[in-house]
Amino acid sequence: MRLDKSNSDLENCLKQANPSDHLGINGETEDQRIKREECINKYEKSIMKNFLFPFISNYLFLTEKWWHRFFVVIYVILMIIVLLISALIFSSVVDENQHNITIKNNLREFSKNSEKTIANTIPLFLNQADKIACFESSKISYLSRYDLETKSICSSDIESNADKIAQSYLKDHTASVDEKKKLILDILAKDSEKRYCFIHNDMKCASDKIISYNRNPLFYLQVFAYSLIVACLFSYILQILYYKGLIYIIYGKKNIGK
Repeated sequence: MRLDKSNSDLENCLKQANPSDHLGINGETEDQRIKREECINKYEKSIMKNFLFPFISNYLFLTEKWWHRFFVVIYVILMIIVLLISALIFSSVVDENQHNITIKNNLREFSKNSEKTIANTIPLFLNQADKIACFESSKISYLSRYDLETKSICSSDIESNADKIAQSYLKDHTASVDEKKKLILDILAKDSEKRYCFIHNDMKCASDKIISYNRNPLFYLQVFAYSLIVACLFSYILQILYYKGLIYIIYGKKNIGK
């Protein structure tokens, strides 16, 4: 540990704990070790206090003033409000990506593993999904739940449910029910792999890229970290305005500490 003038309080505390070897390099008793650790812990707390409240050590006399204590209460309330508002804002603007989300399922696999008697699995997929999105190239893009439910259809056995699927997916077509069903079956016949979904072109996302997901702890850690930074910056601004503005006006530079 390097001790300089800025650490003089710590050095004095350590010397009182063990005058002959204040760093405890050449051995120390259990009592000396406990006292040395107490000195270090006290110093670390002092560093954190000075970091968060850089001006407070020069204005300790203000604790006797009722109006100062009133401003401290207002300050604490404001900081809580700022932290909460920042968290709400950042929860909406922090980018969601492959690292801060947990993917529960994708629409294709969900439909593939569903009961064959279910003509449309999309409503079930949406019911079990906290959030949905298009996940391509490690990027998350917004998808409308309403558009997905009203413009697309999925089933584990499209051929067996072709009648219902044709009526639902091709409801805007003027063709007869049989013609719609034939159109669905013709598409299935041309597919190179088994199809489980008909996704409208407006969605601009394949069924295996449509995911249901949750935000994982990393996302909330990011939100908390950004909110804490904003709160700290706001805290410094308040302290500068208070100590270097209001208190300076009241006491003047020469009377500080009296």
